[in-house]
Amino acid sequence: MDNPVYKLLIVEDDLGIAQAIQTQASMWNFDVRIVENFRDVTGEVTSFSPHIILLDITLPFFNGYHWCSEIRQLFLSLLPPTT
Repeated sequence: MDNPVYKLLIVEDDLGIAQAIQTQASMWNFDVRIVENFRDVTGEVTSFSPHIILLDITLPFFNGYHWCSEIRQLFLSLLPPTT
C-alpha cells in the first residue's frame, strides 16, 4: 500500500531556511513548493492546493498575518453555503 503524499507550501523569504525545511520535508515524502512571489501568496495556494502551509510572519510587501487572513477567506469562500 502506498503512503499518501501530502503537499506542503512554504512561505518564507529566507531562501536558506525554506530550502532546509524543503529538504527535511522531502525526506518524509512531502511534495514541497516554496513561494517565490510574495505579492500573490493566495495564487500559489490556489494553484498548488497544499494540505499544510508553513507561513512566515515577517515577509516583504504584506506580512504573514495579512496572508493568513487572505488564505482563510479563500478557503471559507470554497465551503458550500449553509442553510
